[in-house]
Amino acid sequence: MKSQPARFLVLHNPTSGSEDGSQRLVEALTRHNIPYKLVEVFTPPEAKKILSILKPSQYKAIAVSAGDGTVIAAVKSVYDKNIPVLILPGGSANLLAKALNLPTDLEDCVALLSGNKHEVIQLPLADIGNDKLLLDVHFGFWSRAIKRTSQASKQRIGQAAYGIAAVKQLLRAKKRTYTFTVDGQTFSFRAHALYVANQGEQQFAGVPLFLKRSPDLLYVAAIRTINPVAILYWMLMRNLNREAPRVIQTLYGKDIRLIEVPKSGLFDDDSYEPELPLNIRVSQDKVSLIQAKLES
Repeated sequence: MKSQPARFLVLHNPTSGSEDGSQRLVEALTRHNIPYKLVEVFTPPEAKKILSILKPSQYKAIAVSAGDGTVIAAVKSVYDKNIPVLILPGGSANLLAKALNLPTDLEDCVALLSGNKHEVIQLPLADIGNDKLLLDVHFGFWSRAIKRTSQASKQRIGQAAYGIAAVKQLLRAKKRTYTFTVDGQTFSFRAHALYVANQGEQQFAGVPLFLKRSPDLLYVAAIRTINPVAILYWMLMRNLNREAPRVIQTLYGKDIRLIEVPKSGLFDDDSYEPELPLNIRVSQDKVSLIQAKLES
């Protein structure tokens, strides 16, 4: 019987996260006796290039310690290779790590690779044009805020840097017309932002955007007002597990078609200028991800 590969491939961006991140990562891998090969990557295209030629038999699993853009690029690059990926806390937002309920401490996360402490789950991907959607595509004030958040401020104050940038964008936010279809039904809103999500973990003002959760659905949210009183009302409704569609309209479906949106947005944490109309659909493709083993 052919033995399983023993080594782990670790992709690491030394410019993401804390200044001593590289040293802490190596020390954690050594402390837990993880046999690894460490490769430094600085951009999502670098991660894609390395993983595009990877053979599943080369490594037992891949661990990625980098910003969200590089993490997402790495995960999507191996979805058809049947090799599991562990997301290590290395970026300032760590969106995907949070969606998987992974430990926020690097030491605890690396420890998952040793012994019998982890399990592999299958996370669905969606089709977006000719590409794959892992997290979300969105337009409006929040995408502008993310684009305008500097690497220096993210390293200095972490996720709070996005919040500061968002407040600045809110002060000058203007409504745009968003037109789209959900499973063939047409909607058109004047809104400050539009999200189409594959994983329904997105939040607004620290509150989950979506009430429904299903691996067979896509999630749409149109932020129709940013009036503070209205947002407080929406948060109250969320606590009661109810919708407030005049504040934030949420919709669910398997086939989304974007007809009218701003020229520029964000697609899986990367700048994006879509060709319209843009089709986003549930697919059968999945990626293998590592998470902490759930207690029985």
